[in-house]
Amino acid sequence: MSSFFGSLKHNYEAIREDGDIATIPFLEASKDSVIGLLDILGPTTFALVKSDVGGNIHKLNLKYEKDKEKFVTLGAMLDEEKEKDESWGKNSATDALIWLNRGLGFICSFIKNVLETTAADKTLEGCMSKAYETSLMEFHGWMAQKVTALTFKALPYRETFISSLSNGVSEDQFFEEVKAYQQILELHVQSVEKLFTDRALDLKHR
Repeated sequence: MSSFFGSLKHNYEAIREDGDIATIPFLEASKDSVIGLLDILGPTTFALVKSDVGGNIHKLNLKYEKDKEKFVTLGAMLDEEKEKDESWGKNSATDALIWLNRGLGFICSFIKNVLETTAADKTLEGCMSKAYETSLMEFHGWMAQKVTALTFKALPYRETFISSLSNGVSEDQFFEEVKAYQQILELHVQSVEKLFTDRALDLKHR
């Protein structure tokens, strides 16, 4: 028996030796884990975040489908668009990937914050707010920030959150599996950022 994180159909694979990331395993893992987690956190509350993450995964899938052999890695997509001077064009894979990775970074920070909580911490609002402030907040306008802050108040209690994701395993096993997932997700977030910096692509692009 495993928790939500230990029983994912698709999880993130090891980064390739050349530092690049295989496209389909990355997209499948992002869809299964992040979309699934947002559904548990609140399918209505986090509908906009879910739509944004899902939309960017869809755009990257469309790019991949255009040439499956050429776009077997995310780096290949970035290279092709930079060569054509289309990196920041409308619906570009480059733009979709940077926004998807920001969303993944947000979730990664949230999970890391949850790992640092104890039973004395009743709510998760602080975990989510702190994650937002260090990831997505600088890319959102004032109104979006206010709306987002309100959604955090609808988060389930810590105990309810753990119960929803644990699938009946012990709390020790649950946190062990959460930590393993958070570490591999963080590695992928950092690796995607390196794909951008290696190509002199602006990580702060809006």
